[in-house]
Amino acid sequence: MNYRRDSRSLFSLLGAEKGVAFATALVVLLVLLLLGTALLIAARKEVGISVRGKQANQAFHIADAGIEYGLNQLVQSNGAWRGPVAQDLASADSTEIIGSFTVAATLDPDSLDGGLAKYTLESTGTVTGSNAIRRLTTKVEQTTPIWNYILFLNDKTTTEYDFISYRQSMGTYYSDETTGSVHSNDDLYVYSIANGYPRFNGQITYVNKYVLGGSGTPYYSPSLPEMVAAIQFPVPDYVLLRSRASEAGNLGSYLGDVSVKLIEGTSANNDGMIEIVTTGTQTKGLGLKENVLYVENGNVYVQGTLDGRLTIVARGSSAGDVYVVDNVRYADTNLATSDDMLGLIAENDIEIYEPGGTPWGKGPHTAWKGRTAAYDKVYVDAVMFAQSGHISYQGAASWERELLFVNGALIQNKDTAIISKGTMGGGGMGGKTGYLKRYNYDKRLTYTQPPYFFKPDSSRYRISSWGEGS
Repeated sequence: MNYRRDSRSLFSLLGAEKGVAFATALVVLLVLLLLGTALLIAARKEVGISVRGKQANQAFHIADAGIEYGLNQLVQSNGAWRGPVAQDLASADSTEIIGSFTVAATLDPDSLDGGLAKYTLESTGTVTGSNAIRRLTTKVEQTTPIWNYILFLNDKTTTEYDFISYRQSMGTYYSDETTGSVHSNDDLYVYSIANGYPRFNGQITYVNKYVLGGSGTPYYSPSLPEMVAAIQFPVPDYVLLRSRASEAGNLGSYLGDVSVKLIEGTSANNDGMIEIVTTGTQTKGLGLKENVLYVENGNVYVQGTLDGRLTIVARGSSAGDVYVVDNVRYADTNLATSDDMLGLIAENDIEIYEPGGTPWGKGPHTAWKGRTAAYDKVYVDAVMFAQSGHISYQGAASWERELLFVNGALIQNKDTAIISKGTMGGGGMGGKTGYLKRYNYDKRLTYTQPPYFFKPDSSRYRISSWGEGS
């Protein structure tokens, strides 16, 4: 039998085999391409995850920087700062902005019942050119109050009574009254008659001795006077105060006597004004800022209604006195709601004039005698600080007036002059000179202060809790 090979079938078989190999190669190539694409996508995802993780980490640290900023602001302002503040953060070489934070503080009003303030700091951090956002919430507690006393006396230099009561011939009784703690780093003298007595609504403490004259027992609440260890007498940070006053937009630093008239705004919302008289007159707005007026080698004469936050400083070896020439009030006199606060710092003395009287004819204030007649009541809403001298009334030794109301605090180094006293003869009968005192402590001083009044102290605050989110 004869066989003949069909060349066309052979070629067809070879062609088919080549087709299968080509298809296989295509499949392999496609698989490799898919694997490569998957690997590329995975790599890109890894890079994206890494970038987003890095950005989220950056946002976290930026938000944390906002918390640090807010805590520092609380320390520097002694609890007065609230924000909010938005601030950019630059790279280490300051060539670009890497992100920004926004931070604010809120005060827990219920914490004030215990006398120590609690705050919540909330900070949001963002990264430039990304959607990364981190939010941090930190609880901050006050460890010690800024100031606890309606009256702080450092050095008792006389045997005059610091608080008194007396009876007139018709059987009418008069007495001093305080709301808030009283402390003396030396002695404290109180005169009390039977059936009429000074009233102390706050703890009384002293370092050396407590002298009680007369035949009566004062009203003490919550407890009897107590001997304690001495408390360091504070000293203002004059360098800081002058620096703040001299900043752009603040009230300025002056040389020589200055008169100040505080002018109430229209809405009791820190839109008040201040009129400053030296050789000329200028009027400035107070706004929402921490205002400081600084006077070197001169006295300050002040009156009016404050609508805002302000500290007035008078320094000088031969001057450095503050004179209250008429009532000084807050636009909002309800201390529980008021956002007005005044600090008066005298390197030497603070003197309270008889309203309507002649203010000694000193300084550029002579056209500002206030009311034209002497009044029996004087109001001073302020924290008063006489660093080396005393706080007194101009005519305490001779004029007979009714009541001096102070809403705030009195801090004085010496008691070489007095605000009021009774005539202690005849079993407490007789007249009086000066004013009877009505001292009411401003409870806001447990957590805040007039602008830059006390030196900042970071030990007064601690972080109690920290976490992410609100």
